[in-house]
Amino acid sequence: MVFYFTGTGNSLYAAKTLDKDIKSILHEISDGKKVYSYDKIGIVCPIYGHEMPKMVKKFIATNEFDTDYLYIVLTYRNRKADAAGADLFELTPVIPYTSDDLDWNDSNSRVSKEHENESLQNDVELVSTTVDNRESYDTVFIGYPIWWRYAAWPVNQFMTKNDFTGKTVIPFCTSMSSGLGNSAEKLRKMTKGGDWKEGMKFSSSPDMSEVESWAKSVVN
Repeated sequence: MVFYFTGTGNSLYAAKTLDKDIKSILHEISDGKKVYSYDKIGIVCPIYGHEMPKMVKKFIATNEFDTDYLYIVLTYRNRKADAAGADLFELTPVIPYTSDDLDWNDSNSRVSKEHENESLQNDVELVSTTVDNRESYDTVFIGYPIWWRYAAWPVNQFMTKNDFTGKTVIPFCTSMSSGLGNSAEKLRKMTKGGDWKEGMKFSSSPDMSEVESWAKSVVN
């Protein structure tokens, strides 16, 4: 058995490679104590701010694990964004999106309901919107997938919570079909300050040499 907490899917992917029997910590967590009995128990989660997410620590502290073998796997994406040689800040929803949530062909999926109801988009809360040493950055890349011709709305809270005055802002997106369109303009309108530059649209599975070439061209 593997218990996992994921924001963008990396920890979920890791959990699936470790065991066929997996459970979401988000679904398992409660105020009461539970006892989990398995031959082996794994816990997989990302690192937030150099430590496990608070929810995972609460899950471990609250429950009892009856097992001969307990292990923890922490996923961590390098803070350096290779293409631009930049520090990376990941926008992670408090309630992560599952593959079913992201099924835009299903009118009852989470993203479909949020698309139809803009107030639900504004309710998507992020684990953090605070960037350490933000004053030290002159240039900010804002990357996102395109959802219904606009930036995925989990980005919205980060944009509204931060002041980009005095900074160069460069948007980029990934999409299977739609272009950058008005997505960057919509983000700019909800953001305070920033010298916004022309952005770039990449395919859903871009050639990294293309991304690297573009990133270096706009910062040099």
